[in-house]
Amino acid sequence: MELVDRALRRVLEQKIRLGLFEQPYVDPERAVRIVHSKEHQDLALQTAREGIVLLKNDHRLLPLKKTIKSIAIIGPDANDSRNQLGDYSPGKVLQHVVTILEGIKGKVSPTTRLVYVKGCNVLGDDRSTFSKAVEAAKGADVAVVVVGESTSYSGSRGSDGEGQDVASLDLSGLQEDLVKAVVATGTPTVLVLINGRPLSIRWEAEHVPAIMGAWNPGERGGEALADVLFGDYNPSGRLAITIPRSVGQLPAYYNYKPSKAYWVKRDGRTTEATSICRALRSSLLGTVSATPTSSTRICGLTPRRSIQRVARTSGWMWRMPENSLALRPSSSTSMSVSLRYRRRSSSFAASRGLP
Repeated sequence: MELVDRALRRVLEQKIRLGLFEQPYVDPERAVRIVHSKEHQDLALQTAREGIVLLKNDHRLLPLKKTIKSIAIIGPDANDSRNQLGDYSPGKVLQHVVTILEGIKGKVSPTTRLVYVKGCNVLGDDRSTFSKAVEAAKGADVAVVVVGESTSYSGSRGSDGEGQDVASLDLSGLQEDLVKAVVATGTPTVLVLINGRPLSIRWEAEHVPAIMGAWNPGERGGEALADVLFGDYNPSGRLAITIPRSVGQLPAYYNYKPSKAYWVKRDGRTTEATSICRALRSSLLGTVSATPTSSTRICGLTPRRSIQRVARTSGWMWRMPENSLALRPSSSTSMSVSLRYRRRSSSFAASRGLP
């Protein structure tokens, strides 16, 4: 009962501080002045600008020229206002939300030819406009591909939000196929991510020249992204989280209690088990085989059990001989490289396949 009283006391205290007992009724005129005011709209624009992260910009593809002859705008999130707001947003949005397509239209010169094709959905295997998107990319000077996630408010089952857990952080549906097809045309490509959580974009990070993380940029996100695309605003966003290569790399820790330092760092020495685990986590395709010889425990587990746990979460198949551990993926590899680690009297050899 004491806990209930304490919780109730905190709620009542907060209401007193807000003045809800002195003024229990809403002032409609003040609400009209405050809600969605010009000041708040400008704040939404500035917040979206500052949140955009320039993840990659090879060959100085960005910023684009406003007088560019033609742009192909492709992707399921290029003209979807609800996905820009994210899952935790009102079911009914009364104000206008500027999409990325609208933002680009308002930024380029009147002579610039814009072609928009959705290409695919965030979820599902509908290819009805896939080929049109590829043709649009072929005929453009640059392609802006906007992919990512969707909310349950976007008219179909959402890919993120409460109760929308996923087994993989890769781009869902046909989105990665769409990106690959656009890049294959040879047209310079800018990838824009609309997402509320980190997405593993291994192929895109290696093959797409320019990548921007826009997250859920809000009601003026289209304007903010266009400002960055065309150089009117210098992207200043920084990553506050780790973007994993795959779910097998998780969990990724940088912070831990001092009491855990013994298990995490092991006096600053890398053990056999942690080395194998790192090899597993950093490679999606390949083979890792090793014979752990140390009895050192990692996070309370023996090396063999620790590696087995990482293998299980990384999607590896394994067999357990008497004194060794051999793991192999379900896919074949195109190249293999041998990695050797040695610590004092203990050693092992790991053969890691690279895709």
